Amino acid sequence: MYLHTLNVRGFRASSEAEIQVQLPGRFSVLIGSNGAGKTTVSEALYLGHRQTFPRVPPINSAALGSGDRSIEVEYWYEREASEEGPLGRMIQAQAGVSLTDAQAMRWERQLSRSLGTVRAQNVGSVETELADAISPVDFDPEVDAVTAQPFVRSFEASDEQPQ
Repeated sequence: MYLHTLNVRGFRASSEAEIQVQLPGRFSVLIGSNGAGKTTVSEALYLGHRQTFPRVPPINSAALGSGDRSIEVEYWYEREASEEGPLGRMIQAQAGVSLTDAQAMRWERQLSRSLGTVRAQNVGSVETELADAISPVDFDPEVDAVTAQPFVRSFEASDEQPQ
């Protein structure tokens, strides 16, 4: 499973027009001239994921434009089943399907100002619940540490979320 598409609106270089990044597969380098949007993409990736590691300093709310401010993240399964990683195989096994070159999950986060920083909030959907359920990393503010989650929580869309 790999990051396939990132749509950014109303944030940094995308304040005037949407930035859409489509990735053809796994990648390791983001290259561009000054002002091309590398920082926009990097920070949007951070804000687009609910649970992240490593933590980065809060992003100043001056980076937000007016109007719609959101980030859409889309993951796809690998083109060949033999190339699928452990997470993609686990999700497919739990769902009882075998897919290739298809959307695995998608979610959207709305951006807003909060005490001088950028705040990202989930736009509720089944895909967001799935992303939360399979998240392998969780930040525990009580111990100020990042811990691995060795299990997968499962729930029906109608089930109440744990408090």
